[in-house]
Amino acid sequence: MNIITTLGEQLDADLAGISSYKIERSRTKFGVPSKDISAKIEATYGLSDALKESLKSIYTQVKEISFYWSLNDAANDDLLAKDTWLNGGYGDYLKDQDLSGSMNLVSFDEMMQDKSYFSYLKGNGVEYLPLDKHWALGAGLKKDKGKVEDNVYLFNAEGAALMDMKIGVLEYIKLAAQARGFYYWQYAYLSKEGIYNKHLKEMLPKIFHNSALDLSNF
Repeated sequence: MNIITTLGEQLDADLAGISSYKIERSRTKFGVPSKDISAKIEATYGLSDALKESLKSIYTQVKEISFYWSLNDAANDDLLAKDTWLNGGYGDYLKDQDLSGSMNLVSFDEMMQDKSYFSYLKGNGVEYLPLDKHWALGAGLKKDKGKVEDNVYLFNAEGAALMDMKIGVLEYIKLAAQARGFYYWQYAYLSKEGIYNKHLKEMLPKIFHNSALDLSNF
């Protein structure tokens, strides 16, 4: 997976193609990977071989991944007001949800060093390493008695719910790219019959109306 092409050039083109709505956005930031990152990952104790390969695939391309986009307030309210599926009782539930997308994939060094982001989950020899950091919802990797597998967990601080996504780091990035980082895409993936899945499938094609979306995994 070419991360810069998928989450840089392609996302830029997709956002530029939104002609019906005004958006606010930041361009994707990748940073420059350090030259010794492969050796550093390989030498890190506790990482499974599969995880090492996944992390090297990412961090030899980029140092981090950060982007944000959002419909402006007027466009957001207009689209929500016009969308008929919300009349089925979902409107009140989603009225405060911005039509937006973001990603804050941390650097490898931050992943290894940040002990505070998931501090409330630490105990009994288990802790979680941050991967994709957001205000309330975060994705991370489980470190169990010093061992870390290539398996992503999702935690919502507001609901105090921890969920096993049963996907690796590369698959997480792939899904985020397919969803254009859409708000709560992780829930849309985890619950195919849930409201956030319906929200994503209804709204993304309307926003990215000039893009070839692949939402088959949702």
